[in-house]
Amino acid sequence: TTGTTGTTGTTGTTGTTPTTGTTSTTTSLTPMPPSLMISEVMDHEAISDIKYVELYNGTEDVVALKGWGIHRYSNGGSEPTEVALLGSVETSSAFVVCGGSGNIAFEAEYGFPADQYDSAINGNGNDVYALVNPLGDIVDVYGEIGVDGDGTDWDYKDRVTWRDAHVVGGRTEWHPSEWTNTPGPGNASPGVHPFEAVTAYTPPSALPASIESIQDGTTPPDTEVLVSGVVTATGPYGVYIQHPDGGPWSGLWAYMGSDWETLYGSVVAGDVVDVQGKVNEYFDLTEVDLTASSIPSVTLTGTADIPSPMVLSLETLLADPEPWESVLIRLDDVTVSSDLDEYGQWEITDEAGTLLIDDFLHMYTGSTAIGTGFESITGPLYYSYGDYKIVPDSDEAYVAIE
Repeated sequence: TTGTTGTTGTTGTTGTTPTTGTTSTTTSLTPMPPSLMISEVMDHEAISDIKYVELYNGTEDVVALKGWGIHRYSNGGSEPTEVALLGSVETSSAFVVCGGSGNIAFEAEYGFPADQYDSAINGNGNDVYALVNPLGDIVDVYGEIGVDGDGTDWDYKDRVTWRDAHVVGGRTEWHPSEWTNTPGPGNASPGVHPFEAVTAYTPPSALPASIESIQDGTTPPDTEVLVSGVVTATGPYGVYIQHPDGGPWSGLWAYMGSDWETLYGSVVAGDVVDVQGKVNEYFDLTEVDLTASSIPSVTLTGTADIPSPMVLSLETLLADPEPWESVLIRLDDVTVSSDLDEYGQWEITDEAGTLLIDDFLHMYTGSTAIGTGFESITGPLYYSYGDYKIVPDSDEAYVAIE
């Protein structure tokens, strides 16, 4: 199969066309979706300074490598040596990371520089390489972590091994049927990866859905959805979005994981976004979970006025809280009625009922002493551990009585 040539620099190198090797037999493994993956591993038989790992981007998008890494597990160990990747990889292009001492030897052998050099890329044939995404998850692996590779089907000492052309996406477990392993350096093809489309794979798609249809159950859990809304609050693990008209069933929590701004970019209250993720009931909290989705995305489409908070009494809110889940709520004339607990929560009351205030989005820096009064407290309505809670996202969401 004709290889696909990368471009020179941090987006992939110009490589040499691979020659014929001993091809592995394709099994009935379910094809994986296109992704950034490990496509070739080399321990040069004659030139000890040339050891490299090649990555291939089989997706339709440029992959920025900030936050990505290669982990090397030596001699059957379980604690890795980590390589932080730099630059980016264009679609249908390869990216070569060579051992740090191999810069002169690599260019002399192949006629072009590797995309990155790092001394941790020095596997002697029995070491495992894993590709790790910005969330810290292993998304592809060459070899078996915790196993010394000497004499195994993935032993690459003095050998070159490459991903077969029918493979377009990575796996978290070792499958020898996806690889061709040949002795000597003659079949090395750094910077080029054979690629052919896999017709058996149909890319997943998202169902356009409204916030209301997700909240009222019309769009069921485990559905991949594309939902739009105005950001009303942000926090360490995601954002709240809401239909601009407000009202019951108009708010939704989008869970994105701990380093979501690195993955999706920063958004603020008032941004209009399209969020793509999977509908989930997390201990009875309805959410769109991007970490569970195979096609997560956040797209900024504009800006708008933040929906006005719904002004509700505790009596009205507690009588039927479910429709107001994740909706921006304002509670007026309330008083602190309990001490701050170990979970960052405290109770407020308006004598008709009590409700928790939670630091899920932000820890309030003002006084929460029992008896402290507030003209208003504003935030989305959250649900966790069997309780509804207001979760303000800034000190400005609290208006204390002077």
